[in-house]
Order: sequence, then structure tokens, then C-alpha cells
Amino acid sequence: MFEVPLLPRNLSAAERDLAHPRERVRLEAVRDLARWVEDPEERGARVELLGRASRDAALAVRKQALLALADLADARALPLVRPMLRETAVELRELAVLVIGECAVQEDEVAIGDVRPLLGASEPRLRFQALAALARLAPAERAGAVSDALRDPDAEVRTLALELVDELWPRSATPTEVLDGVERLRDELDPRARLLRELILAERGQASTTVAILEVVEGRVRLRSVELTARALEAAGRLRLEPARPGLERRAFSWSASGTFRTTARAALAALGDPRAVASMRKELAHKSRARAGSALLALVRANALEFRPEVERAYEEFAAASEDVRQELHEFLASC
Repeated sequence: MFEVPLLPRNLSAAERDLAHPRERVRLEAVRDLARWVEDPEERGARVELLGRASRDAALAVRKQALLALADLADARALPLVRPMLRETAVELRELAVLVIGECAVQEDEVAIGDVRPLLGASEPRLRFQALAALARLAPAERAGAVSDALRDPDAEVRTLALELVDELWPRSATPTEVLDGVERLRDELDPRARLLRELILAERGQASTTVAILEVVEGRVRLRSVELTARALEAAGRLRLEPARPGLERRAFSWSASGTFRTTARAALAALGDPRAVASMRKELAHKSRARAGSALLALVRANALEFRPEVERAYEEFAAASEDVRQELHEFLASC
């Protein structure tokens, strides 16, 4: 039988149900309170109620309330969650750090003081969350914190540190101490982290192994991340990895290959001088769909296909206006030719 879904509770109904004897009802009330609202006054009331729910008798309700406060990202949650940094349940302390990282403004000294000591916590999950929060809140402390985390005994903390290197620093501005830490990081990484390490070093002109890049290109390692897979193919072209040629050819021209990476693989092969790929990419650049042509142009730039410098120069004005990131990529390619 068809049932009409219930509408989310309004503020007064949620407040009433936070006192309900059944845990499931209280959980549902918390989820309804997590909805974003534009009105600052009502949002403040929701934060206050979620703060109350974060002290519920049931652990599941408390955890859900903290997650909701993190989603709302409202600074009024900070005094409500600070006492939870002293909780005995590690998952509550972890979520309290998450809330502080999401709700505090950058360079908030009190919030930074809350999370900084937890970089040395005995529990890996606390170190993980503290690193994520500090990287957002304290730009001046990022390099030191990330460098230390690259030596952390926990694999997930080390992987987060790699992700932060990739996210926070442009290729030419990565601190030396951070790059040295990435270079030293070799053992006990999962396939995704191994690839990320190689890409970080390769994209910043550092000597590196290419084992993980080749594993992805050849399909021996399959990643969920489309972006990382594409970057591996681009790196194979940019680094002129001849051993990657067979894997790139299968991705570029095999009838059974996924279309997701076909253009990227052809761009990498064009960078390796493959005549069929060069001809195919020239055809793509002339396509009547300018969005499709633009995608092909960016793939060639990212694979550092130098033969296409004239085409990039002619298309610069048309595509550089797409975004500042695209303009920067085109500029760096032309400057390197």
C-alpha cells in the first residue's frame, strides 16, 4: 500500500520529540533539526536543541546530534561541544573535534587551542580528526602538522596527510619539509595512497617511482575515484612512460574500454607521439561542441603534449575565461614549452 512520507518536524515538534521515551523517535527528531534553514534565528534555535540532544542518554542520539551540528557549521555550536572533548567515549570526542573544525572560523585561536593537543592523542581517530581540523583552522601550522602526520604510525592518518598535501599546496609552493615527508613515505600504503604519493611527487617535478601509476594505467589496480584514475593516465603521458603505452592503447582504442577515460588516454598517447592518438585529438579539438573541444584541450595540457602548443595558443583566449584554474593550467603549459 502506498504511504505518503511524513513531512519533517517543525521546530516545536522536534523539541517535543527530543524528550520522547523512545530512542528512535529522538533520533528522527535530531535528523529533522539538521535541515539547513536560512533564518539565522531559527538556525540558532536548532543549534541549541541539537546541543541539548548531544547530551542525550543514548549514545546514538548524541552522535547524530554532533554530526548534525557539524553539518550546520554554525559557530554557536562551539561552547556546546567543548565540554565533550573531556568525554570518556572516544567517538564523542572525535565528533566534538569534527564540530569544532567545521564550525570555527579560520585562525580562531580558542578553537585551534582545542584541537592542537589532540594531534598527539593516543587514539588514531582523534589524531585524524584533529589534523583535518587544524589544517582548516590554522594555515600557519599546516606544514608542520602535515609533516608530522606523514610519519604517523597509523595508515589512515598518513593517508589523510597525503590528501592534505594534494589539496592545500599548489605544485610550485609545497613546503620542502612536506615534500621530503612525502618522499620518505613508502611503506604500508594502500593502492590509492601509493598512487597519490607518486602523483604528488611527479606533479611537483620530484624523482619518484611510477609503479602505482602503471598499475592503474594497466588496470591491475582499479580505483573508485575517477579523478585519481584520470590523473594517473595524464601522468603517464606527462612523464613519457613508455611501459604505459599498451595500457593506454587499450583504454584509448579498444572497443571494450570504458568511454570515461578514452579522451584522457588518447591525450597521454599523443604526448608519447602515437600518430593515431595525435590525429584523434586534433579531430576532437575541431569538434563543433566547444565543451567537448575544451575537454580535449585540457587533457592534452595535463598530459603535457607539447606537439599541441600551437593549438593551445590559438584556443587560449576562448578557454582561459572558463575559470581561474583553467587559465592557470593553460598558462603553465605554454610557459613550459
